[in-house]
Amino acid sequence: MLHQRIQEIDARLNDVASAAAAEHASLFAPRELEFLERILAGGVAKYVDRLIAAGMADHRAVLDAGCGFGQWSIALCLLNTSVVAVDRHPGRTAFLSSVAGEFGLDNISVHTGDVTATGFDDAAFDAVFSYSVLPFAPWREAIDEYTRVLGKGGRLYVNANGLGWYAYLWREQHNKTDSYDPQAIAARALTNTLAYRNTGSGEPGHDIIIEPDELVSALQGRAYTDIEWGEEGTVTLPGKDKKPFACGSYNGMTAIYEILATRS
Repeated sequence: MLHQRIQEIDARLNDVASAAAAEHASLFAPRELEFLERILAGGVAKYVDRLIAAGMADHRAVLDAGCGFGQWSIALCLLNTSVVAVDRHPGRTAFLSSVAGEFGLDNISVHTGDVTATGFDDAAFDAVFSYSVLPFAPWREAIDEYTRVLGKGGRLYVNANGLGWYAYLWREQHNKTDSYDPQAIAARALTNTLAYRNTGSGEPGHDIIIEPDELVSALQGRAYTDIEWGEEGTVTLPGKDKKPFACGSYNGMTAIYEILATRS
C-alpha cells in the first residue's frame, strides 16, 4: 500500500509542484525555485526511505519544524498518523498546502510561524523532525521550543552544518548559480556565527555554524538521552541502509551532520 501511494505521488509530483509554484510565484525569488527543482528531483521515495531508516515512522503526531517546501512533510504524512508542518516563509507554506490538497493528504496541518515560538501545546508531539533548519535560526532557542512541544520519550531528529560545510562551499562553490554565491554564504556564516555566540543574535535567516559538540552538549543540558550523531544520512536504525544526501565531511572537518535523541 505504501509503495503504491509513493508511486502515485511521484508520477504526478512534478506537474503538481509546477502548478503550485506558478500559483504562488510572486512569493518566491528565482533562487528558491531553483532549490525547489533540486529537492523534488527523483520524487518523495528517497525521503520516505530516509525517514524509515531514522525511526521517523509510526508516530501519533509529528512536528516538521521548518518544513520549507514540504518534501519531508509529504513523506512524513505517508508514515505517521498526523503531521504538523510549520515554516516562517508564507510562500513555502502556501505551496505545501496546495500540494498536500492536490494529493489528498488530509493528515497534515500547515502553519506559517517561527520554529522558536510555534504556539503549540506542551508535549503536543511524540516526534519532532527538523531538517536543515537550525543553521538558519537562533538554534538554542529552537532547541528549547522543540523540547517544550515534544512529549517525554519522544524522538528528535535535527541536523546542522559544521565548519567543514562552509570550507566546502568556499573551495568547491557547490551549486553556484547567478543568484547563489557559495563563497558569499561561507563568508557571511563566519560573521553571523560570531555575532550569535557573542550576543545571542545574528542576522535572521543567515547561516550559523554549529559544531557537533555544541549541539550534543545543548541536548545533554536539556536532559536528552540516547543521543547519536554522525555525518548526514548515516545515523540509522539497525539493518537500514545509509543514504546520505549531502557532504558529511570535508578535508577532515565535519560538514553536514545529523542527530537523533530521546526526550527524557
